[in-house]
Amino acid sequence: MPPVNLPARLLVVCASPLVRSGLVAGLGAAFVQARIHALPALGEPRLLWDGLDAAVGEIRGVSDWLAWQGWLADPEPAPGLVFLLSGPELLHELPPAIEASAGGRIGLLGADAEPAAVVAAVQAVHSGLACVTGDWAARLRGEAAAQPPHDAPDWIEPLSGRELEVFALLSQGFNNLEIAARLGISRHTAKFHVSQILTKLGAASRTEAVAMGLRLGLVGV
Repeated sequence: MPPVNLPARLLVVCASPLVRSGLVAGLGAAFVQARIHALPALGEPRLLWDGLDAAVGEIRGVSDWLAWQGWLADPEPAPGLVFLLSGPELLHELPPAIEASAGGRIGLLGADAEPAAVVAAVQAVHSGLACVTGDWAARLRGEAAAQPPHDAPDWIEPLSGRELEVFALLSQGFNNLEIAARLGISRHTAKFHVSQILTKLGAASRTEAVAMGLRLGLVGV
């Protein structure tokens, strides 16, 4: 088994000194070789941008989303991003520009997430995946199910049960051959389902599809 690619440089942005120090301690214990920068608020992008593998930031309101959006406007490639949200309503305020900047490598957790969940999310986004904690994914699905049919986006064709199974594996970074093996289907069939998912979501790539799936509550890690 190849060695796990661990993040070497991290950024933590959190206003509370206590929470900030707790995040740094948890990440430092998990990624002992990592260099961790901690800030109470976002600053000049280029000061910490070079070589950054992942960033963890708290989101307390729309203004925080806008601050991150401005910070990510820097032309350099963005790192993986993990956001700790103070309320579920903020899930729906995630600016598409942030998703685009990170290439879909985004983790969405509650502000009260356990340290292990934050560590897992950082590793996931650093590995090129997108993730959302299971309880938040369930909440998103519940909200979607509670909406009247006419409130659902009319540009998205519903995914079949099999497509949702494929989507769940796709969101975890599995390729077509691995998806086929796990579901007991042919590689050609797995490829067809992935193509259907991208077509139905109107996504140009797998990462874009996963980012959309997170926003719609269709996938969770």
